[in-house]
Amino acid sequence: MVGDWKSGNIGTLAGTGEPGYSGNGGPGWKACLNEPKNVCFDTIGNVLIADSENHVIRRVLQATGVIETVAGWVPSSQSQEPTPSPFPAQATERDEGDPLADFDDAPEKAYSQAPDLSGTVRYVIGQGLQRDRFAGDEGPATQALLHFPSAVTVSEDGAIFIADTFNHRIR
Repeated sequence: MVGDWKSGNIGTLAGTGEPGYSGNGGPGWKACLNEPKNVCFDTIGNVLIADSENHVIRRVLQATGVIETVAGWVPSSQSQEPTPSPFPAQATERDEGDPLADFDDAPEKAYSQAPDLSGTVRYVIGQGLQRDRFAGDEGPATQALLHFPSAVTVSEDGAIFIADTFNHRIR
């Protein structure tokens, strides 16, 4: 949905209202999404969508309204063996123009950056392996233990901030 707070009108940017995975290369409003969890803008005004149950990040191009998948993969829709992504719950934009997404596959979820040219998603913060733990301050980000991180944002200088919910910290 897109709301125009000045006029009070609302419209649909992406999604038909039916769950599924379709529409790449066409108008966003004709595409099927499956439990989109969050949206953000990239530096040039495109909209990034965390299409959670499809395990992908999708982008609606600002200039044309065309939707495309930019990271992750839908297991039932592709025959090759790409690197699977967990369930994206949130997407945010980094200065370099790459979306950064948090993935909601379990309470010990980690954060991944996407995409590289192959659509591969990789961990950049957190191990994604352990629960109910805290470790890793002042060390490599990939060695940190997070306990239900629930939000992510990126500052203008590229620093990543995470709400590490049950560790009661912003990291």
